[in-house]
Amino acid sequence: MIGERGFGGTSIRALAAAAGVTYGTVQHHFPSKKALWEAIVDEVLVPRLRRPRSTKPTPSQLGNAVEIRVRGFIEAAVRNPGLSGRVLIDMSEGAHERIAYLAAAARSQQEVNFKMLGMLAKQGYLRDIDPHCLAALMGVALASLSSAGFALQEMFDIDIQEPEQRERLVAGITDILLHGLLPRD
Repeated sequence: MIGERGFGGTSIRALAAAAGVTYGTVQHHFPSKKALWEAIVDEVLVPRLRRPRSTKPTPSQLGNAVEIRVRGFIEAAVRNPGLSGRVLIDMSEGAHERIAYLAAAARSQQEVNFKMLGMLAKQGYLRDIDPHCLAALMGVALASLSSAGFALQEMFDIDIQEPEQRERLVAGITDILLHGLLPRD
């Protein structure tokens, strides 16, 4: 529902009705809308950032890790259409505090990811890049796929609901992230 209507457009009462439970039941688990937001961040969004990692990946393992991350974003877009995109573009009242909560919750994992990128660059597996730019590309751009399912289908004939087309999208995005746009030597 938040994926469809946004955080500001979703009331606890409407959420309870859609879930087929009483308002009191939702209030018991989420005493405030802020508590609901924190649960979405802690139980849905932040766990997407956590993936087991080896300390010295090979180039093949690095490619697999990127593919797994891209696949995770796209699978999340299929499971929870609109949620990530709505969360990131939310401008309703209190949005700054909610995004600050998301940033704080994700910060420790993000730092681990940034350190790993630096280590991989020092080992020669990656060129030295600005990790914030990569995080923005993967986080914001790929999360926006969750809001773009219909547009992808209409504009580019890509139906992320279809496993074969979803795999084609995963492979294509992974290839671009790993190899860029320039011809390979």
